[in-house]
Amino acid sequence: MRNSLALPLCIVTLLAGCATAPPGPPTPAPRTAGALACAPALERRLAAIADDPELPLAGLAVVALRDGQVRFQAAFGRRWIDPAQPGTGLPLRHDTLVRVASVSKTVTALGAMALVEQGLLDLDADLERYVGRPVRNPRHPDQPITVRQLLSHTSTLGDAAGYFFEPEVSVLDLLQRPEAWLPQGRPGQWFGYANLNWTVLGTLMERVTGKRFDRLMAQRVLRPLGIDGGYFPPDWHADERARLATLYRRRDGDGTWRPEGAWHPQKDDLQGGTEPPPPDLARWVPGTNASPFSPTGGLRISTDGLARLLAMLLRQGQGPGPSVPGAAALAQRHALQWQANGAAGAEASNGDTQGGLFQAWGLGVQRFTDRSAPGWGDRLAQRGGLTGWGHLGEAYGAYTGLFYDPDSGRAMAWVVTGFGNDPERERGRWSAMHGVEERITDALARCVLDTE
Repeated sequence: MRNSLALPLCIVTLLAGCATAPPGPPTPAPRTAGALACAPALERRLAAIADDPELPLAGLAVVALRDGQVRFQAAFGRRWIDPAQPGTGLPLRHDTLVRVASVSKTVTALGAMALVEQGLLDLDADLERYVGRPVRNPRHPDQPITVRQLLSHTSTLGDAAGYFFEPEVSVLDLLQRPEAWLPQGRPGQWFGYANLNWTVLGTLMERVTGKRFDRLMAQRVLRPLGIDGGYFPPDWHADERARLATLYRRRDGDGTWRPEGAWHPQKDDLQGGTEPPPPDLARWVPGTNASPFSPTGGLRISTDGLARLLAMLLRQGQGPGPSVPGAAALAQRHALQWQANGAAGAEASNGDTQGGLFQAWGLGVQRFTDRSAPGWGDRLAQRGGLTGWGHLGEAYGAYTGLFYDPDSGRAMAWVVTGFGNDPERERGRWSAMHGVEERITDALARCVLDTE
């Protein structure tokens, strides 16, 4: 039985046409003449993934670049599903703004590196310089905590105490509590992926600039690159709010998945009116808590915007077009800060790889090393051959990711806006990703990124 929501809407394969869409952001990157021979088969393969009756998707949007240029772009499903008529709603498009979960972190990191470039942040300064009091892991009081450690997940901060707080809470006070820190590892040496690193980072960015985090990111990163959307929809124009995708699951309130049941809004349901009111910023003190603006996972961006971002990252600050930050800071970003030592056991290893998914890390960006085993590793294409940089994300039903390799000029990004069944039921065959993520990345890699 076909899922009526998995409707192919617009595939861009160089000069191939598509239906006229309402005005959106400018074309994200130049396209050259000549269509990809594999594009029709790729479109069918992606449509089948979105339409899988065992694991239906509310929506799927992808974009891929080769030689620094957009070579394929497609969207399937809907950005909003009418609960009264589930087969109808608003279509997912290339200009739809989607919350991209932890992919937001790598964009936040660009903003932080721009401040490093401007001398407002120092990668290796003790955080005490910015907060006015010591910031220490209580198990290692002799070891300063730095911005470099936040950006590389080697600060030993953890998420046990939370990472999203009410506006009046001071994140800086929270750092004085033992539960904010991981129970193992030494700062600067141990890798432990933690959202709290980015809550602290966003708060520091506010402190050194005097600007609210979401507005700072719009001013310093997104708008210079020609990207709309952002981190805080209540501040947006009406056109941007109308293009925001709702995130969904077919999961009841008791946690039961129902692949033939109704789609339940999880986040950003502005069209359906179920989204709760935004945080009361009257109780917020600037520079103490950036979490209301979610530097960890709150960026809403379109595949058009992701293509602009990827085109800039592939250029590495060189050639025509804007760059945020500049070439020198981007080069710093891609210097390895941590690499798994491959040892087994907590005492011998140098970090938590989460099933082999994390093998190496730069400044705010993961290094994909192409390591693989059944259910383990960071491989993106079944046949292997893709090494480069990027980030993955998961929140509120969304599964997202981006990959880019400046050496080859290849890049891709994908956004799933909701699952109709438990994604845990299909584990990866050659990586630690879910099976559906593997199928999406492998399809794009085989066609656009030329790993056949």
